[in-house]
Amino acid sequence: KQKCEWEQKVFYWWIQALSGAENVKCLPSFHGKDEYSRIEILDKYKTEFYNEWMKGRSLAIATEAMDFVTGKKGLLDDIIRQLPWNADFPVKASGSNNDITVVVTYRSPRVKHLESMWHQCCMREGV
Repeated sequence: KQKCEWEQKVFYWWIQALSGAENVKCLPSFHGKDEYSRIEILDKYKTEFYNEWMKGRSLAIATEAMDFVTGKKGLLDDIIRQLPWNADFPVKASGSNNDITVVVTYRSPRVKHLESMWHQCCMREGV
């Protein structure tokens, strides 16, 4: 089992659940649980997003797990459905799907990454 740090991968679990994982096992223990169902994860994040939004805070969602958001059919729509104004809570949150800002950050590969790929694919014996 992979060791995971909540602070470093706070949105990874959410994207994993949105991507269809039925059980998310790589979470810090929360109320004595080490495994959460997809529904539990989605509900937890939707509630946290809603609570922070209702306090007047903005949401900044950033994770490398979203790198493939355009490649997974329906994932972007699933992310938007989790936003506070789409949540089904007694007090309706203000906001709109037409007022979302997306920032794309591109990082070019580092030389060490290229060296690692070279060793993995090209430097094997018999290749």
